[in-house]
Amino acid sequence: MQIAVLMNEQEQTSTFGESGKLVVFEYLGDHWDSIREIDYDITETEGMNDMREQLRALGEAITPCRNLVAAKLNGLAYTTYEVMGFQLWEIAGKPDLFLNQIREQEIERMETETNVAAIPLPTPEALPETGSYFLDLEKAKMHYTSKQVLYPFLKAGNFKNLKLQCSHVPPWFERELQNMGYQYKAERTEDRQYVVIIEPN
Repeated sequence: MQIAVLMNEQEQTSTFGESGKLVVFEYLGDHWDSIREIDYDITETEGMNDMREQLRALGEAITPCRNLVAAKLNGLAYTTYEVMGFQLWEIAGKPDLFLNQIREQEIERMETETNVAAIPLPTPEALPETGSYFLDLEKAKMHYTSKQVLYPFLKAGNFKNLKLQCSHVPPWFERELQNMGYQYKAERTEDRQYVVIIEPN
């Protein structure tokens, strides 16, 4: 297993808003070893498209690694690497404090995904009002990602509005919903959840 960690000069995890290095660690049976280091110097003063392309190139450079750790992931980094299929982790500290923990969680996740194959993909339920649908996104995400659940429904279209209940608004909504011909509005509830309404433009 390989895990890439964004690090600063103090060998601590850093954020995508500061310079540093991306170090790829590989588990060698009884210990971790750094097998690759890539200098990182992408600042938020650069244009959005340039930053996205550099982030994508960075992700491609550490293939086949698909685990990425940073102290904090901004929206652009999160969306770019989620689309590329990375498992993303926000953890502060030195790698030797968390690499084994991530490895154990990844093994458990992969075993769970193997068993999930037989679980039907959740779909929005029709409400009494014609063309209106509802989905508890948090329950749906117990076994699938928000994209796996929502993409088939959104691509099919033919609905007036879709109401979602969720703990946070998925980062990919900001860019991809508009490209798909939808708009959305989100309201925070008293219990710190969100109600999101998606409608065609």
